[in-house]
Amino acid sequence: MAGKPIGKRRMTATEYQQRWRKNVGRQKLLAGKRDRATLRPPRADDDREQDLWSTPPCLTAALIESVLPSLPAGVVREAAAGAGGLVDALRAAGREVIATDIERQRRDITQHDYLLDVPPPATRGAVMITNAPFSKLTEFMHRTLELLDAGHLAGAALLVRIDFSGTDGRANALNRAVAEWECCWRSRWIPGSTGNPRWWCRG
Repeated sequence: MAGKPIGKRRMTATEYQQRWRKNVGRQKLLAGKRDRATLRPPRADDDREQDLWSTPPCLTAALIESVLPSLPAGVVREAAAGAGGLVDALRAAGREVIATDIERQRRDITQHDYLLDVPPPATRGAVMITNAPFSKLTEFMHRTLELLDAGHLAGAALLVRIDFSGTDGRANALNRAVAEWECCWRSRWIPGSTGNPRWWCRG
């Protein structure tokens, strides 16, 4: 059995198998050290727990310091509040926040499906700021544009992965952005994990 060439000669079956075993061993070694958020499997429709990734403190700080001052004043809507970390940071920055999530994690977060439910009346005129689930990011973006066009929202800031904006299907929507802030580092999504994180983000 011949494999891929090494230099000017082809590998033997034994060499090919040895290389395969070496690669598998390396993958297992890396899997124990890398940020688990980069290795997670695709989310099943009935398994929302896999999409509960809290916003890393470095991204929260960048949002508060760089993005928030440029947004309209007034109430903030956080529609994918999760465990509430971003909610707490926004409130500490002096903003009133209406926090909702499809599955509430705290008492001060209202259960609400942003994509399907009618927006709460109290959120009219609010600014949407959220770290939406990556598996529903396109839907969140289009829903947010609908609410902006209808006059329900006064503004919006969405956290997205850098690769999210590189597709033709999202170009028209993303071209409507007034401004973009790109993080120049790869954020660590799992506290305590080691190795190189995979994604950097923009808002």
